[in-house]
Amino acid sequence: GRTWNWMLAHIFYEQRYAEISVVLPVDTLPTSLVRNEPDIDTVMIVSEPVTPVVVNQPEVVSEPVADVIAQPEPFNSINIKTNVIGLGLLVANIGIEYEKEGKWSICVPFYFSGWDYFKPTTKFRCLYLQPEFRWYYPNARGLFSAVHIGAGYYDVCFSSGKYRYQDMDGDTPFLNAGVSVGFRHTLSRSGNLMMEYSVGGGYISTEYDRFYNTGNGRLINTASFNGFTLDHASISFVYRIPL
Repeated sequence: GRTWNWMLAHIFYEQRYAEISVVLPVDTLPTSLVRNEPDIDTVMIVSEPVTPVVVNQPEVVSEPVADVIAQPEPFNSINIKTNVIGLGLLVANIGIEYEKEGKWSICVPFYFSGWDYFKPTTKFRCLYLQPEFRWYYPNARGLFSAVHIGAGYYDVCFSSGKYRYQDMDGDTPFLNAGVSVGFRHTLSRSGNLMMEYSVGGGYISTEYDRFYNTGNGRLINTASFNGFTLDHASISFVYRIPL
């Protein structure tokens, strides 16, 4: 009415913005006019779009991953070995081998037995050398082949046999030459302890005396053998000493 018109002419005309609040106790308002307001004002946050910043990262070149267990570099070594089969026959034996960078080697095994097996009618006496030259295959790790020659004396008999055999006159060594193949693998992390398996055959020439297998058994005859046969078998422990 009149009051509003006066305020519009004398007050609101000079102002660009005005607000009037009328405060009344809630209990004096009709129920239909009362609104339940939340206890905490709800604030709406409007985020402006953010332009992504591209950072140039240096190119990473992946390096090849090394093996978990590095293979040792080939080296020269002296290998000391003993044949378990010979030890099982109570034949003392040792082999000395020079190995060149895992490519080839020269080995000289030595066998000796000068005793009976508890009684004179059972024995495997021998004195034997069998040098060999072997080469290893780089594409088949552990595999090798060899050529060998040998010479030795022997006096052999078993209680179940009727005869005893000895090289002629006890001073005529047998001779042999042959080939062999084998495989070896390591038993220790350092690679210095190894196990080796080998078998071979070749040509043997021998002259021998045959006796009855009794105490001071009588000489029956002298004979000879020349031919091809198995002449090498070994299961050996090997210890390698780097040079």
